[in-house]
Amino acid sequence: MGKDSQLALKKSRVLVLGAGGIGSALLPYLASSGIGYIRLLDPDTVEESNLSRQILFNDNHVGALKGPTAVEFLTSLNSNLEIDWLPGRFNEASSHQVESMDLILEGTDDLPCKFLVSDMALQKNIPAIIGSIGNVQGHVFPVAARPNHACYRCLFEKPPEEEIPTCATEGILSPLPGIIGSMMAYLAIEYLSGRAGREFLRKIYLMESSGWRTMKLEQNRQCSCSTNINS
Repeated sequence: MGKDSQLALKKSRVLVLGAGGIGSALLPYLASSGIGYIRLLDPDTVEESNLSRQILFNDNHVGALKGPTAVEFLTSLNSNLEIDWLPGRFNEASSHQVESMDLILEGTDDLPCKFLVSDMALQKNIPAIIGSIGNVQGHVFPVAARPNHACYRCLFEKPPEEEIPTCATEGILSPLPGIIGSMMAYLAIEYLSGRAGREFLRKIYLMESSGWRTMKLEQNRQCSCSTNINS
């Protein structure tokens, strides 16, 4: 990481959605690596059941809002960090928060949010990295508005109508969200510093019990993004 790369990080502006399990690993690495500006959206309070996997927090934080607690910790890591916290969820009404960002990082347990982030990444031409976890597996999915690049809908089409399991209902191996969040931080830092090529944006990164594997994704020609991006 040379001087030019570090300066690129200092100039970078990122939108982070979620300060839970994934965000607890993602956010400290962004801050300590020298990202210049973070806009954080998270409306939740710390619950005791969060503590095994959300390492930004401890017993003293139970009942407190996650956002201000995260801001205090992150600025202790990097006093030059500029960070804003907004106590809301990412939805159609708040989607304007992507404006002026260089990268969107999504780590919530809200599946419709992931689809909306993918849609906004294409609409606004702002790359996004989406992280998702199950109880024993997870994935990291970059999205970019570039010809032949797959979006979230190319693979998953649309959010399921039935309720899906979450960490709270299904349980999860505590290190897993940290692994996913760390991979997201790694890809974000590589991209924002100018060290990464564009090829990483065309892969999905899968974490399973057997380890990491990657798959190169092709755009689904039946998906609306095929017409919008390639036209």
